[in-house]
Amino acid sequence: MLLDGLVGLGLLLGGIRLMAAALTRALAGPAGRVLERLDRRPWLAALGGLAATALIQSSSVTTLVICGLADARLLGLKAAAGAVMGANVGTTLTAFLTALDPLRAAPWLAAGGAAGLLLSALPAFRRRLPGAAALSAAALGLGAALAGLRAVEAAARPLAGRPGWYDHLRAVNDRPLAGLAAGLVLTTVLDSSSAAIAVLQRLVQGGLITPAGAVPMLMGANIGTTTATVAASAALGHRGRRTALVHVTFNLVGTAVWWPFTGLLAALVSAAPAAAAGLAHAHLAFNAAAALLQLPLAGLHLRAAAWVFPERRRG
Repeated sequence: MLLDGLVGLGLLLGGIRLMAAALTRALAGPAGRVLERLDRRPWLAALGGLAATALIQSSSVTTLVICGLADARLLGLKAAAGAVMGANVGTTLTAFLTALDPLRAAPWLAAGGAAGLLLSALPAFRRRLPGAAALSAAALGLGAALAGLRAVEAAARPLAGRPGWYDHLRAVNDRPLAGLAAGLVLTTVLDSSSAAIAVLQRLVQGGLITPAGAVPMLMGANIGTTTATVAASAALGHRGRRTALVHVTFNLVGTAVWWPFTGLLAALVSAAPAAAAGLAHAHLAFNAAAALLQLPLAGLHLRAAAWVFPERRRG
């Protein structure tokens, strides 16, 4: 059972990373060019960040691109802050994809992706459809991720009856702060908020965690996704670091604002026909509302970031 769960988790992580890498290879160039043209337009930049992340399926990649553009002065800091906030909304699409029924979707996606890769080996096919190989790899990655989710769900279900695991799960269900910390740690360890939320979807779907217990974990996953960006920004200058810090403060403020209304998000999860889809709805509501609220306050985020990372004068 444990081995099956670990294999499933490996498939999930590998599939999501394959999908993100393939889509990045196919679409990162056009997405980067769009973001470059959004200097000093935070609202349009937010839409650009949203679209780029929805296409690439990795908010970490999009955010690092934004940090790099800001550090190179190809993107204004206000536009960069807006793009980061939009990227948080765009990444919610992944939760809707991982909410699909693995038994129905995984075989078709994997088979279609594999067939596309085989056809892409033919020079004539590759010339006619140059992006087919990357998109086929993305489909194969998503199929593998969904198959991994199925294995994780099957391995986790028997744990509900074990006293030790029941105590741990009850602590998450009954103590929101414990759930917040669990979501943060899980995302940091997996290095993917998409993978962490996908696992959480299966735990809720299987009844191991209640919707009320899942919402704080969802918030923790949103905070945890910033750790990779912050670590990578250490190699950048003060502009790139400020942009990365906006990613952190955006999610912290969003969590603080939503914290009194966790019951509302839990109700959204419960109202959906399937708990996995309901969690995707809650993820979208959390990030969309946070972006709408905080985009007009992008200047405050940047002032706080400037205080933490002041410009070093040469002299």
